[in-house]
Amino acid sequence: MAENSVGERRERLVSLHGDDVRLRLDDDRQADADGLRATLTMPRREAWSGITVEKNTRFDGLYLRMAMTLPDFGLVAATKAAVDGGLVAHSWGLGVPTLLDGDSFAYLWGVRTRPPVVTWGFRRLVRIR
Repeated sequence: MAENSVGERRERLVSLHGDDVRLRLDDDRQADADGLRATLTMPRREAWSGITVEKNTRFDGLYLRMAMTLPDFGLVAATKAAVDGGLVAHSWGLGVPTLLDGDSFAYLWGVRTRPPVVTWGFRRLVRIR
């Protein structure tokens, strides 16, 4: 059932690589789809926060805070084929929290540094001009 109430937000999908990589946005958010598509195949930069969390530690409040406070926020959703092909580092069912900046973007990424600890950072995809 569609939501039809005060504060309703519709969502749209922007294809970045066919059906394998899509950007989920609120309908009022704009994105440079052509620029983001081109950037997806460019070399990546990684920035690590140094923040570590134990396995199964919840920090979903981070996603809510990002969605509510960042002007250019979306979710990158990708298939296993896109991950296996190296287009994105990983994907979650609903999408990975993503910051947008024109034709560049950065998404949240975790690496198991020493089990069961995961270190979180952002993988930034930047178009080199």
